[in-house]
Amino acid sequence: MLINNYEIIGKLGKFYGIKGYLKLFTFTNIKKQIFSYIPWYINILNKIKYFYINFWKYKNKNFLVKLYNINNINNSCILTNYKIIIHNIQFPKLINNEIYYFNLINCKVYNLNLSYLGIIINNIKKCINCPIIILLNKKKKLLFISIKNNNLLNINLQQKKIILNINNIKK
Repeated sequence: MLINNYEIIGKLGKFYGIKGYLKLFTFTNIKKQIFSYIPWYINILNKIKYFYINFWKYKNKNFLVKLYNINNINNSCILTNYKIIIHNIQFPKLINNEIYYFNLINCKVYNLNLSYLGIIINNIKKCINCPIIILLNKKKKLLFISIKNNNLLNINLQQKKIILNINNIKK
């Protein structure tokens, strides 16, 4: 399976207690929703490994997870700081004009005059405005654009084409 088809939804923190619990940091909008995306995967040396949750609980403003076959501190220490990923097909289907950020990756970006600007190479998920990163074609520079300020006028995912309102961007 290609690593490109996976999205990060959380991170395993340090161990908690002697039975092998791990702290869980979730990147989903609704924190508890991370448990609906089972199984989880982790990328260990470019190999995707899946694992299941035996038990989870909420304690001291943190989620604690007990993973299958992880029964002591030594085993749980190995998984500390690994990112939890899931396959893109595990996300629920969207309705109307909703999109996932990972669908925007590799889309070609054009301005209002339909002049080619560049390609979307990434997005920053942990910022307030969730900017996408566009690699500009001619200058080989990066352009950070917020998608929450109506900067994207038209998104065609079938053609992988986006029209950008460049006039709306403050310099």
